[in-house]
Amino acid sequence: MKTTLTTGVTTEQLVAAGGNFWTNNARAQRFYFNDLDSLFGLKCSYYKTGNVFSATLDGDVISNGLARRILSDVGTLKVYFDMADLSLHIKSGNFRMSENYDYESILTEALLAHANLTIA
Repeated sequence: MKTTLTTGVTTEQLVAAGGNFWTNNARAQRFYFNDLDSLFGLKCSYYKTGNVFSATLDGDVISNGLARRILSDVGTLKVYFDMADLSLHIKSGNFRMSENYDYESILTEALLAHANLTIA
């Protein structure tokens, strides 16, 4: 999925939203977003073993199993903002998501809100 944003995008906005700058010899300049579970609204506490102890989604308590499935789904996504075409790209690879959420729309809205951006 590709969402084109307005031309007034600044690097400060993208960094404030959690973006990490990456460049490929100045041909490609992108900001990658890695903290997707919190952007999605998922907050988890963990046991020392790494298993989910408790979880909330947008403030509502959810089961540990659902939290694990969402973490697994979000972990397959690659989200970046390309400075060349001023677009937010969300790629999911060839994985079938285990939960029926519109991850692309939810993450796009969250990133736009965190970075104070609008769609062109």
